[in-house]
Amino acid sequence: MAKAHSIRKNGRRSHLAKLGWIALRIFKMSREANPKKRAGRWLAWFSVATIAVAALLVGAVWPITRPWVIRLKVSLLGPGLAYGPLASDDDRWATVLAGVSSGDASWLHVAVDLEPALDTHPGEEMEGAVSEALDRNPVGALTILLPQFDMHVVCGQEKDGRVLSSDRARKRLLLLRTLSTRVVDTHRLEGCIGIINAALH
Repeated sequence: MAKAHSIRKNGRRSHLAKLGWIALRIFKMSREANPKKRAGRWLAWFSVATIAVAALLVGAVWPITRPWVIRLKVSLLGPGLAYGPLASDDDRWATVLAGVSSGDASWLHVAVDLEPALDTHPGEEMEGAVSEALDRNPVGALTILLPQFDMHVVCGQEKDGRVLSSDRARKRLLLLRTLSTRVVDTHRLEGCIGIINAALH
């Protein structure tokens, strides 16, 4: 919980820093000597500032569950402020978890973006979803989720946190042995196979 509070605090600082930078740019343009050039820059930066503020406000109060929207909110607000409204709404959080479990690359990136803010039960649920992604998209799981998530979570556990069953471990080994090291880092692939082999003994 302390980690999540720190993330949210840092997210607010980042948000204020971005608004401060925009304000500084607008102030500098107000000192432009050429009136036409100054007016054009004012208009451009006013538009940028308006869009940025609107995006920040919408992101804070409207937890849309499209992957690209969540990732945009993380980039603007930080992971804590993007994660909170999603995790507090059961239906929206279920949508996020289902997306991550599906192995879809866009959702795997969402999982990585939100990971620094994960805490308590929603965090455990996210790890459960991450642990299922390998079966549906092994390349995406190994190239996107690692190293942000622990390799044991990605490769060697069931959704409920237990060690892989023998049957599932064998299926994963067969799946991973079809992958080429041209598309997956050798160290990650061999590490994952080693963890799954350990589950069989």
